[in-house]
Amino acid sequence: MMGQTTMSLVLLLFSSLFMLPIVADDSLRKSCVDFTVPLTLTTTDLIWGRPKLESNVDLVSLIFDFNRRQFHASIQSGHRRDFMATFNPISGVQDNTRSYKIAGSYCEPFSGPRPTLLIATHGGSLDRSYWDSGYQSSNHSFVDFAVARGYSVLFYDRVGAGQSSTISGYEAQFSIHVGVLDNLIQYAKAGSIPRPNRGGLKYVPSKIVLVGHSMGSITTNALIAAKPDIADGVVLSGWEYNSGVPNVFGLVAATSQLKIANSMSRRWRPYDNGYLTFIDIFSYINIFYKVPNFDMKAVQYVFDRSWPIAVMEFFSIGALNFAPPGAKAPVLFINGEYDYIMCGGYCPGIVEPAARSFFPASVGYESYIQPNTGHILNTAPNATGTYQVITNFFSKNSL
Repeated sequence: MMGQTTMSLVLLLFSSLFMLPIVADDSLRKSCVDFTVPLTLTTTDLIWGRPKLESNVDLVSLIFDFNRRQFHASIQSGHRRDFMATFNPISGVQDNTRSYKIAGSYCEPFSGPRPTLLIATHGGSLDRSYWDSGYQSSNHSFVDFAVARGYSVLFYDRVGAGQSSTISGYEAQFSIHVGVLDNLIQYAKAGSIPRPNRGGLKYVPSKIVLVGHSMGSITTNALIAAKPDIADGVVLSGWEYNSGVPNVFGLVAATSQLKIANSMSRRWRPYDNGYLTFIDIFSYINIFYKVPNFDMKAVQYVFDRSWPIAVMEFFSIGALNFAPPGAKAPVLFINGEYDYIMCGGYCPGIVEPAARSFFPASVGYESYIQPNTGHILNTAPNATGTYQVITNFFSKNSL
């Protein structure tokens, strides 16, 4: 069950105190500002029900149980409780009210914004730089591509990543991520987005399009299911609903490549044992890319800026509702052809049947498979092809 979220309006009014302008790059005709928004959320959260991880041996045991045939068979059969009697990572739910600091960026055309605002939510192991890469930005920055076509983009770090608040990995979960996105939409609709060098002029978008990747798509999808009319368009990348064997292969591969983050690098010493990270760059390539269709320098750039994933993020997915039968907004599903984690390495024939059934009322629904691409789309060699599909979708639906 998704808890209701609330935002402190007083803190919202003072958000300008947390803005940090960036000098506009005239060659890109892009003007940006970094900002920090303090949010107070009330969410209904899952409670971790197993002993906390003390070592990577404990993590191996957890992953073994998570990937056991009985667990996935119980999910597919609908008899999840049968196996949960012996494997029970969740002990219950509780309402929590907490304050968070959310770090984000806002970019608009140098000439000023158009009516449509894109709000982009990144995936696991990533931060908001996924949308605005500093490596060969002409090939790998979705923000640059969208702004060049007149769109404004708000993109942010999820709780536990980047410059946003860090909480325990046994507490960071999707109920919080959904609440943050919900509040940021209200923040934008209230005209509270900080604008670079505009003398206090407000920007109130008339249309909002939500763009997600992987965990960001899960967050976006769950919010649309709870509030079908909250957005005028939706783009879901790196996400699908198949729960069969192809998806199980991807989950097994992904989780088997993880270790407790603070045991892998001094960088993660401030994180508790509930945060996990990938063993090395080759495990990252195995899960997120398709050999040989990748640029090693681009992968290294992303890997060097990667962030841990909270263990509760994995287990809180099952508590979410993804079906918004009344949502009429145009929806684009876009996946890489060789997405290992979502499709077991080959997405054609997997994504479309289930995805369409989840959005029966969507006007302008589309599903697209990007050729020769793995799970991470923005640092693939053909990323601009993905961006073109997305912006064409916007144009076709008057977004």
